[in-house]
Amino acid sequence: MAAALSLGAVAAPANAATVATSPAAQELTVSPAGSGNQCTTAAPCTLASALTVATPGAAITALPGEYGAQILRGMRGGTAEQPITVTASDGATFQRLETHVPHVTWVAPHITVVLYVHPTAVGTVVERAHLEGAGSFVRSTDVVIRDSLFENGTAIDGIQIKDSRRVTFSGNTVRNYSLIPGNNVHVDCVQVFDSHDVTIERNSLRDCSNSAIILSNGNGYGSSNIHILSNFIQGCTVVTTVCVGGSSIDTREPVFVGTVIRNNTIATGPARIGATPGLIFDRNIVEYFFGCDAPMTNTIVVASRYASCLPQLGVDGNRSGSVTFVDAASGDLRLMSAGDAQLSPIDSGMAIDSRMALIDIDGQPVKDSIAGAHSPITIALSVSVKGTGTACTSLEPCSLSTALGQAEPGSALELASGDYGRVSVSGAGGSAAEPIVVQPANGAVVRFAKLTTAIPHVHWHSLSFTAGVATSAGATGTILDGVSLSGAGAYILASDVVIRDSAFTGGSGDGIHVRSADRVTIENTSVTGFGGDCVQIIGGTGHSIRDNALQDCAAAAVIVGGNADNVLVAGNIVAGKVGVALDVRDATGVTVRDNQLLSGSTRFGDGAAVDANTIAYLGECDAKLSNSVVLAWNAGLCALPLALGRLGNSTPQVLVAREEGTTAAPVDAPEVAEVTEFPEVTEITEPLEAAAAIEGQDATTTSDPAVEVAPVDETGTAAEATTGVEIDGANLDVAEEE
Repeated sequence: MAAALSLGAVAAPANAATVATSPAAQELTVSPAGSGNQCTTAAPCTLASALTVATPGAAITALPGEYGAQILRGMRGGTAEQPITVTASDGATFQRLETHVPHVTWVAPHITVVLYVHPTAVGTVVERAHLEGAGSFVRSTDVVIRDSLFENGTAIDGIQIKDSRRVTFSGNTVRNYSLIPGNNVHVDCVQVFDSHDVTIERNSLRDCSNSAIILSNGNGYGSSNIHILSNFIQGCTVVTTVCVGGSSIDTREPVFVGTVIRNNTIATGPARIGATPGLIFDRNIVEYFFGCDAPMTNTIVVASRYASCLPQLGVDGNRSGSVTFVDAASGDLRLMSAGDAQLSPIDSGMAIDSRMALIDIDGQPVKDSIAGAHSPITIALSVSVKGTGTACTSLEPCSLSTALGQAEPGSALELASGDYGRVSVSGAGGSAAEPIVVQPANGAVVRFAKLTTAIPHVHWHSLSFTAGVATSAGATGTILDGVSLSGAGAYILASDVVIRDSAFTGGSGDGIHVRSADRVTIENTSVTGFGGDCVQIIGGTGHSIRDNALQDCAAAAVIVGGNADNVLVAGNIVAGKVGVALDVRDATGVTVRDNQLLSGSTRFGDGAAVDANTIAYLGECDAKLSNSVVLAWNAGLCALPLALGRLGNSTPQVLVAREEGTTAAPVDAPEVAEVTEFPEVTEITEPLEAAAAIEGQDATTTSDPAVEVAPVDETGTAAEATTGVEIDGANLDVAEEE
């Protein structure tokens, strides 16, 4: 076997040629009191000096301090491929930052009066800035301002874009820009005029006295291709003398051509949208429309001033409705229930191109069926026991069957508290990548009697059932996650089913019965007190039973038969009063490893791969065992196949004989109940902590400290024995299968 490389090591070919590396980027340091032109940490220079000597790709660090007014011009700057980066340290503050220098990226500047990007400062990028009491003016091309905070300005816009092209304003918060009483200057979060190809996306804009966004006439030169996408847009959340409550958004000027306003949430103040040439107004939530003369599609309108809005609602995918936000007063317009924003969308006629909002305010892909800037990963539909509506919203909940009929892949059904009785459901369902999730609403307690489902790819989460669960063959991809079944078990006929993190207690039949299905996974689940088997699987292929706690089932803990194939049984704990711990004689391709089979008889078929288990009683011995601890066995069938002392297997008696230098002989054991030394298990409360429930015994060791197992390698040679064998196999040092 070839030696493995350590992490981070790189193996070069023997004939590899030497590769030239690029020279390190120029690093410069500046301070408010800097001088000279060394521009080092020990001898910093001024910011202007550093930009004068900087070459493309240079990195400039601004040390803490007050830099005053920096008006920067006459420097060559960087290039589009290699911009110069100026990073402001914590405590570095600028009153005015005016740049005429092209291709400079400004990182984390704190600005208190103004940021001004002049026409020659092409390719300017500003990120993670804090404009406190300051505004900004953009008059250039290929400018990006992102992930920054603008707040608390007076008689100045948060950002004003004029005579510019290809400007992106993205991921910013602009808030609290107020006027001076008696001053006629209108104060906006974002104002655009005489500009082209401007994108305003994923921003939170609120409490600016005149408007959160306004597209103004300016000099009347005209503007085009202004894209307003996935923003939270609010007017004055509280009207005062300095925030007079103008508009949330105002786009009425006819000099704008090709404006796209899509997937925005517009609240707290009237939206004034004009029928400008080429306007697309699609998939927005509008809390209050001042007028509805402009065309719109797939939009939710909560209220409007004029009756002119009424003809547009109910057509073109538009509808009226109420929407509840997380905290509108603080600017959080995320949806409390995604069902409030659900649409039955029409094709708006837009091609999927850069004009569309492709991600929401949180960076998640938008869903065509959700209006507004917040597109939750799952679409939530509200359900109640007595629900009769069709909207499936928190204000108009629907029944479970109605919600499942409307649900799309990735939807979440949120169930109000109550007893839903016996339910039989069918429908199109979800997909393997985007299952439908059925779960309690926040704080709700949800109970069912029996669930019978034929719906594929539904994830049933944190629900209780008192009369069982049954899946037909059509319910492919069903997931039972965190569910509780009492008094009855689950009957599975569907393939690709997963049962995990659940609890099954006290029924007359089987706890989990799987028949004629493929790829069923049962994991980290407790099954206790059933009159039949804890788990029975008949037929199928690709099953996995792992990390479960199984006890007190009258027939068997696990039985796999009906020519089932390719079955993994791993990491399980079997305890309590069970007749048979494990029986896989009628299955093929079975792997049994790392199990604690502490009660009942275990029966393996010929060809089973059995490794690193603790076995209370081995009833039949056709399989080849390795690295296992066997406490008792059927002497008539197991003397030779067990091969004690070989293949890493052992018993306490054999190890004692080894220490004395004598030959080990198998022990003829009576019935398992008479030979086991393990105390009775009282209760298993958590699947992965079941071993700790054995009274008076450390769950990590056997009852005999002398027991140890020498694992074997692929040749059958025993490795050095380890001491203190753990029941869960963790110290057996056996390579697990991937």
